[in-house]
Amino acid sequence: MRTVRLAATAAIAVVLSLVLATPAHAAQVELSGTQRNLLASELSQRCAEGTDPLDARMADRGPHQDGWYFQIGAGTFVSLTVTFADADDPTDQLTVTGSAADPDSPIKFYAAGSFLSDAYVFTPAGLRLVTATAEVERGSRLVLRYACASEPEPPETPTETPTETPTESPSPGPTGEPTPTPAPTVVPSPDPGGSGGGLPVTGAQLGGLAVLGAGLLAAGLTLLAVRRRRIIWQADD
Repeated sequence: MRTVRLAATAAIAVVLSLVLATPAHAAQVELSGTQRNLLASELSQRCAEGTDPLDARMADRGPHQDGWYFQIGAGTFVSLTVTFADADDPTDQLTVTGSAADPDSPIKFYAAGSFLSDAYVFTPAGLRLVTATAEVERGSRLVLRYACASEPEPPETPTETPTETPTESPSPGPTGEPTPTPAPTVVPSPDPGGSGGGLPVTGAQLGGLAVLGAGLLAAGLTLLAVRRRRIIWQADD
C-alpha cells in the first residue's frame, strides 16, 4: 500500500512540474487590420533625435533604416514575425523573424517591468508593413505603437566606361605579313618670287650677269682712255 502511495505522489509531482513548465496562455496574436499596410512615415514618430519625446532605442537603426516599435499588452514575447513589402511592388516582400531566446535575433526584445513586452524591428527605409504575428505568453494583443522613419538610400549612379576606338592594323600581304604603308609624296612648294611656281634656275642667270659685267667694264675702260687723250691734247695746245 505504501508503495502505491509513493508511486502516485511521484506521478502527481511529474504532472505538476510539466504544467508549471508550460507557458501560461501561450498563443499567437496578429496585428490588427488598421495597423497594416502602413509606411513608417505614416505613423507617430519617436526617434533618438529630433522628436519629443525621444526613444533612445531607435539609435540602434542604421542611417537609411526605419525603426518599428511593437508591444504586447500585459504579456511576454516568445517570438515575432513581421512581413514588409516594397512600397511600389507588393510582391517584393521581406520577412523578419526574431526569437526572444536568441541573443543574435534580428529583432530586439526588451523587458518592461515583469514582462518581456517590447520589440524593435529595423528595416531598409521606405518599406511598407504588411502584417505581423507574435507568439506570446499571457498576452492577447499585439500593438504597433510608433515608428522612426528615415530617408531611403539613394540609388547608385552607374559609371560610364569610356569606349576606346580600335586602331586599324595594316592588312596582311600575300605572305601573311603586314603590307607596308607607302610613304607620302612630297610636293615642292612654289617659289614665292616666281611666276611659274617651279624650282629656280640659277645657271642661266649667273652667265648673263657675267656677260653684262664684262661689257660694262669694257665700256668704262674705253671712256677712261678717251678722257685721257682729251686731257693730253688740251695740254699740247
